[in-house]
Amino acid sequence: MPADDAVGQVHELEQFLRQDQAGMADEYDRIFARATEDPGTAGDEGEENWASLLRQWLPIGYTVVTKGRVLFTDKTASPQVDVVVLRPGYPPRLLDKKLYLSSGVLAAFECKTTLKSEHIGKAATTAALIKSRSNRRSTGTPRDELKTAPYYGLLTHSHPWKSPGSTPRDNVDSAITPLVLGDTPPSEWIDIVCVADLGAWTSRYHVECPKFYDPTTRDLRVSVGVNPDGQVSVHYIRYREDMFDPGANMEPPNPIAILLDSLIENLAWENLDLRPTADYFRLTGMGGSGAGLGRAYAFDQVFSATVRQRLDVIPPSMGPQSFWDPWQMFN
Repeated sequence: MPADDAVGQVHELEQFLRQDQAGMADEYDRIFARATEDPGTAGDEGEENWASLLRQWLPIGYTVVTKGRVLFTDKTASPQVDVVVLRPGYPPRLLDKKLYLSSGVLAAFECKTTLKSEHIGKAATTAALIKSRSNRRSTGTPRDELKTAPYYGLLTHSHPWKSPGSTPRDNVDSAITPLVLGDTPPSEWIDIVCVADLGAWTSRYHVECPKFYDPTTRDLRVSVGVNPDGQVSVHYIRYREDMFDPGANMEPPNPIAILLDSLIENLAWENLDLRPTADYFRLTGMGGSGAGLGRAYAFDQVFSATVRQRLDVIPPSMGPQSFWDPWQMFN
């Protein structure tokens, strides 16, 4: 189809992902109808919904399992998590064991059918525990030192704030705010909170070195509070209605698309075979856009001496061609 004929057409990838979102909503209605009879079975079915979604979108070689604990090298284990994505090449001998070697866990998720505010704090605590005890595979770049494996998230079908006048996104913001203001280092923050029929909150960072800006830009950034010696801003980004023209009749971004965009991107930092798919999601806008809750850290609060020394003489990279550079300004 010529490019001019495609103007205004919904991209098929978006259609496929909207079908998945609708299917998740249908499953929520079905599960919710019997949840009071047997909450345990309802929870199991919800977890399987998410596991099935990931199995359908991740390439062959990634094993997705439900219900297990992460086993660390010091013989300790995490609390139970609901869905685990295992590294390609994970030992088949251990696939049916519910203690998963931390070195083989690429992503882990807690799943709820209906979100409660307290679920967010609990999931964030587990994320910090698992990230802090897992073996950090490398250091020495901003990406390495701000994003600790495994990728960790909270996935829910829906939320309870549906009466007229309710502000569900603001309610999630309120539950996330203590995480942002707390003592957990940003490298151990939960990576995503995804509510399938509401929105997704993803952890992102922005590295600034004002010393490399032109004088006008430097003075402007410093005047709004940016540390003149450099800082890292870490945020939970989510769609905001006030960022878009109300007359544009735009649908909010699909939370399931944001989840897959974010997860595949994170996996692609290690698996180069995934990068074309990650790039395609990004270039078609599946990750959406937004603003978020965040805080700023001085370089010496988050970076090793190695990273600080390089940023003292070379600015972080930026622009589309540097997306897979671990020294990139935005990630």
